[in-house]
Order: sequence, then C-alpha cells, then structure tokens
Amino acid sequence: MAKISIVLLVVALIVFLHVSEAQRSTDKDEQKDKEEKVTENDKDKERNKDEKVLENDKDKVKDKDKERDKDEKVLENDKDKDNDKEKDKEKEKERDKEEKVIEKDLDEAKDLIAEDLKEKKANLKSLETQVNELTKSETVLDELGEAHKKGKSLKPYEKKLKKFNRRIKRTPKKKRYGSIIQSILKDLGLNRGRY
Repeated sequence: MAKISIVLLVVALIVFLHVSEAQRSTDKDEQKDKEEKVTENDKDKERNKDEKVLENDKDKVKDKDKERDKDEKVLENDKDKDNDKEKDKEKEKERDKEEKVIEKDLDEAKDLIAEDLKEKKANLKSLETQVNELTKSETVLDELGEAHKKGKSLKPYEKKLKKFNRRIKRTPKKKRYGSIIQSILKDLGLNRGRY
C-alpha cells in the first residue's frame, strides 16, 4: 500500500513538473515579449520626450535671442536720436528683466528634465528588480526539477524555497510571481501546507 502511494506521488509530481514547465515556458516567453516591448517603448518615449524638451528649449532660447537682438537695435537707434540717458536706463532695466525671465525659464526647464530623469531611473530600477525576481525563481525551479529528475532528496532546497517564499510575501500583491513556487512547496510538504 505504501509503495503504491509513493508511486502515485512520484507520478503526480512528474505530471505536475511537466505541466508547470509547459506553463512556465509559455509564461516566460510572454513575459519576455512584454518586457522587451515595455522597455523598448519606454526608452523610445523617454528619448522622444527628452529630444522634444531640448528642441523646445533651444527654440525658446533662439526666439529670445532674436528678441534681444531686436531690443538692442531699438536701443541703439534711440540713443542716436535722443541721447537721453533716462530712456537708456529704462530700456536696460527692461532688458535685465527679460534676461531674468529667460534665466528662470531655463532653470525651470532644467528642473523638469531632472525630474523626468529621476522618474525614468526609478521605473528602470523597478523593472530590473522584477527581472531579477523572475530569474531567481527560474533558477530555483530548474534546480528543483533537476534534483527531482535525478531522484535526489529535496531537503537541501527547502531553505532556498522558504527564503524565496518569504521574499515573495514581502512584495506587494501586484508584483508577486511566486505562486508556482508556493504551490510546489505545498505539494511537497516543505511549507507545511501554508502559503
């Protein structure tokens, strides 16, 4: 009776491994495609945004430079005609105000670009952590599958699987990828039937 239950357990594990490997391979391909699309799209969008912002800033600076040139020509004509010191002082004040406005605009543009870069770096870091979690789970599953195929004891993998399970519990529910590992732990009795 015990031999039959062990044989049934082994057959169930083999079937489960085949099903999980098939599901994992399809999930892995889908996940890789999604990640490649997301990262490529994000990088392209970020580049396009940065280029547009830089082009807009350059255009603004060019327009303001043209306005300065026009103002300087007007000032020269007024000096020649009137030679009035008071008018010259007023126009210089206006020019200083315009320069301050331009400097403020440039500072604001720099701040916006810096904020965009910070957000993009944070997005890249979160994507990298997700990829790392997925690769770790893949290696753990591969090791467990190899050990099972070779008929080795699964006790040495118990600590790795429990650590992985704890890490998964700490991540937000939206980012959990460990349901396969948890179900394997439960089936093998290494997790004492808990999630």
